[in-house]
Amino acid sequence: MVRKIFRLSMAFCACIFFSPSLVFAQQKGKDSLLSAKLAGISRLEDIMKTVEEYYGEKYPSPSMLSGESIDPKGNPMTKWARWAYENSSRLDEKGNLTDYAGRTFREYQAFVDRNAANGIEMQSNQGSWTQLGPFNTVYGSNAQDFKGLGRVDRIAFH
Repeated sequence: MVRKIFRLSMAFCACIFFSPSLVFAQQKGKDSLLSAKLAGISRLEDIMKTVEEYYGEKYPSPSMLSGESIDPKGNPMTKWARWAYENSSRLDEKGNLTDYAGRTFREYQAFVDRNAANGIEMQSNQGSWTQLGPFNTVYGSNAQDFKGLGRVDRIAFH
């Protein structure tokens, strides 16, 4: 009897533990046909045209770059409209998507290399902070070392 209750409680706990991952997990491979159609396309306009053709009349498809509103409930075009808006400022002269993160990193590396070649040492962006106190703060009933409790974290203007 005890084993049966234990097994039932373990089964219940397993269901509670694993059910959120089944209920809230994203579906895999749902748009694999769309992924195949988008393979090799690098112009934003061509990508959005392919997406609008793929979803067809099932979902409203206003122009993604015009700023028209889209009903967000259950509409995959909302995701694509957001993606198009974010990437519309990251295009090259021909309208192709670029590797903006890689380009930014390469520019940063070139900046560091130029400064190192000129003898300029890179400094920390954290500044050169020094501890000013309080150094012997007692907080609560135990006398632990809580350094830095005296710093100002808000300034109010009245």
